[in-house]
Amino acid sequence: MNAPSTGRRVSLPGRGATWVHEVKGPPGAPVLLLMHGLAATALLNWATSFTTLGRGFRVIALDHRGHGRGIRRIGAFKLEDCADDAAALADHLGVERVIPVGYSMGGAVAQLFWRRHPARTAGLVLCATGSRFGGPRAERAASTLGPLLSLAARVAPQTLWDSVGERMLANVQDPDLQQTVKEQIGPTDPLPPRSAGSTRAHGSSRSTCPPRWS
Repeated sequence: MNAPSTGRRVSLPGRGATWVHEVKGPPGAPVLLLMHGLAATALLNWATSFTTLGRGFRVIALDHRGHGRGIRRIGAFKLEDCADDAAALADHLGVERVIPVGYSMGGAVAQLFWRRHPARTAGLVLCATGSRFGGPRAERAASTLGPLLSLAARVAPQTLWDSVGERMLANVQDPDLQQTVKEQIGPTDPLPPRSAGSTRAHGSSRSTCPPRWS
């Protein structure tokens, strides 16, 4: 589970510093911008895909804010900010157009990227996500459980997050892989994943994407 050798910290003016993995790919190749899922990191979600995708594409993957070594949280966590972080990264790297590839929560970020930066979007790939987030039942659950989760995360955020981390590692048998997972999720701020989980209960890509993608 090795990161590309180009993995590095990148400072985005006015936003903060994030961690980026990059595979150069063939000259002139289209650019994939990989967006990871809730409580994960770019490495955890995409490490096994870097080499294969790099044969035909330039590949860029970042840790979202509040996750892994991504931008530290300032104020409320918003998926819109994650989409704008990705656009700022493209600016920093001198990339004009990208194909956002979003997994789970990253699928929502990818759709927001298209909505907020349509001229920068050359395509869209959505993995293990949906065209609609939630509905009446999810909204009721979010309104009922959201305040309780928020209170728990704010009163004892590290204790809550450690418990989540232990459950994530429960079925990981390989000691080296377990250590990698620990290193990746360790720096993650416990509040953004809780906030993102609540945010994902609302919204639909029908108001985000063109008809051929929704």
